[in-house]
Amino acid sequence: MKDFQSKWVGLDRKVTVFSATGEPVRTYEGRIDIEPTEYGNKIKFAHDGNMVLIYNMGVVIEEVAE
Repeated sequence: MKDFQSKWVGLDRKVTVFSATGEPVRTYEGRIDIEPTEYGNKIKFAHDGNMVLIYNMGVVIEEVAE
């Protein structure tokens, strides 16, 4: 059920992007659908109707309890 919900409507998530020094740079929250990629250094997701691409950054993705 979670896989279906994640793929078609997204899950309530918090995505935090970190700099090379470990400082938080940006946080995204909301119903976020994360797309898998063939590269280990790229994160792609939709947030508020916009596509977000993150390259070569530390990223923590947390599912937010409803």
